[in-house]
Amino acid sequence: MDVVQTIASAAQLVSAMLSAVGALEQAAADAAEAPRRLQVLEDFVSDLEVLVQQAKQKHAHKMHGPQLERQFESLSRLMDQLRANIIKARRALKKGKGKGLARVVWSSVVGDPLMKYIQLIRDDLNWWLELQRLTDNVGNAIASTAKGTPSLVRVKSEQGYPVSEKCDYVRDILERDDGHRVVLIVGLSGIGKSCLAQQIASQPPGR
Repeated sequence: MDVVQTIASAAQLVSAMLSAVGALEQAAADAAEAPRRLQVLEDFVSDLEVLVQQAKQKHAHKMHGPQLERQFESLSRLMDQLRANIIKARRALKKGKGKGLARVVWSSVVGDPLMKYIQLIRDDLNWWLELQRLTDNVGNAIASTAKGTPSLVRVKSEQGYPVSEKCDYVRDILERDDGHRVVLIVGLSGIGKSCLAQQIASQPPGR
């Protein structure tokens, strides 16, 4: 899954969460149904976390790109806020369970705590979707940034020429369909950057 697909899938999950929040709001007064609706919402957050972690692992060599990093940070912040408010909503649900008329009277005076957290969750989800809309086609923008960001190759200091594994690794990056024509190799003086470049240049990639 590339970055564009990751963001598109994340947006679909967030939209589904908004529907789940609506269902939770409707079931808030039902002591039996509300916990189940809250669990559905929590499952969506777990799915989003798995999606983000998989994308981070796949694009780990491009995470030094600031725009790409910010995109993943916004998703991480969203998940943190959702988890915190879901926990608070669950506590409010447990406190209000079984209070019957007393809960109705208390809620009419100070407001229903559960509804407060439901609204906070909805606001967080809408905030993230709006953040995506503010960037003109955020998926294409991120994909363009990632494609134009040179890959970062870390080379340990060694005696003589670099080992073949490092040459193969860089050559593989250059030969990929979604790879780069130029790979940035950085490091301290004397660790073998020039040797690595010369070794690859002696047997150029096929693409």
